[in-house]
Amino acid sequence: TVRRWDLLNLSCIYYILNLVSIIKKFVFMENLKEKIQTAVNIYKSGNLVKAEEISKKLIKENPRVIFLYNLLGLIFTGQKKIEKAIESYEKGLEIDPNYAMIYNNLGSIYFNRKSIEKDKKDYIKKAEIFYKKSIELNKKIPEPMTNLGNLYNLLNKSDEAIRYHKMAIEVDPKFYFSYLNLANVYVSIGCFDEAKTNLKEVIIINPNFSVAHRILSRITKYTDKDKHLVELIKLYKDANNKNTESKMNLGFALGKAYEDIKKFDKSFSYYKDANLIARKKIFFSSKKENDKFNEIKKIYNKKLFDKFKDSGCLNSSSIFIVGMPRSGTTLIEQILSSHSKVFGADEVDFIPNLI
Repeated sequence: TVRRWDLLNLSCIYYILNLVSIIKKFVFMENLKEKIQTAVNIYKSGNLVKAEEISKKLIKENPRVIFLYNLLGLIFTGQKKIEKAIESYEKGLEIDPNYAMIYNNLGSIYFNRKSIEKDKKDYIKKAEIFYKKSIELNKKIPEPMTNLGNLYNLLNKSDEAIRYHKMAIEVDPKFYFSYLNLANVYVSIGCFDEAKTNLKEVIIINPNFSVAHRILSRITKYTDKDKHLVELIKLYKDANNKNTESKMNLGFALGKAYEDIKKFDKSFSYYKDANLIARKKIFFSSKKENDKFNEIKKIYNKKLFDKFKDSGCLNSSSIFIVGMPRSGTTLIEQILSSHSKVFGADEVDFIPNLI
């Protein structure tokens, strides 16, 4: 009997000690969760310096928590410290090589580097590989799918782009960026009804997402009683003046709407306000502009044009409007696009990219 009691007593002590250990771990994890959430909230607020400081401290205390390396990578990316971001992501993958979101974020880094001409093709290829790896590891996150869709849209692989955006929507029907990206593909290939359907879906999920309203305004011919016009007016009135991005997008959308219904004074007023906001984001360098024009003069001479005399494409379905700024090119585009079989594509980027 005594022996049985001793064994039972020891068992109780072991159980209590084990329970205390579990409680300590739980309390520790809850505290860590709170600290991580604080770092995330500071990152979202835009205070990247403070977010970096907290994240580095948390990593020092918890070097095996992979989420922190992912967060630090995002913080570095936001500060344009790209090499440090890559380093942080790679350290995270050393801990867990199957962490899908890091591959997605690495893909985005290389995709956003695509404007660097000398390594453009390499960066796009790397981005594609990382996005596919992310999808392979976790088929339940929509970000790498819609990001891969954007990459294929850039490469004019519209069918592939549409397929991946739709995959992202299937995974998460509430992830409205996928609908927006899908709408952009449809706009680029002239499927405006499909584009409108997806943009309206974005607005249902997030009525305050001003980018969707602006894109929708470009492919809508407004009337006085248009429901979207009524919605735009309300959103513009309710918009917080501190959120200049939203105010700008809604202003451009309203300018377009009032232009359609020929209320030009109102249209001009909205365009003016939106342009004033947009102008604050432009940082002009006269030296950079001079260098650019000197390069143009040096390269585009008679010798170059003679070399490519018989080159080009015989397809006449595209109409190119060429002219100096403020010379009436936009007006000509508007006149031509008023025809039912002509769509004004605005200022497209593929020729500057080729140049």
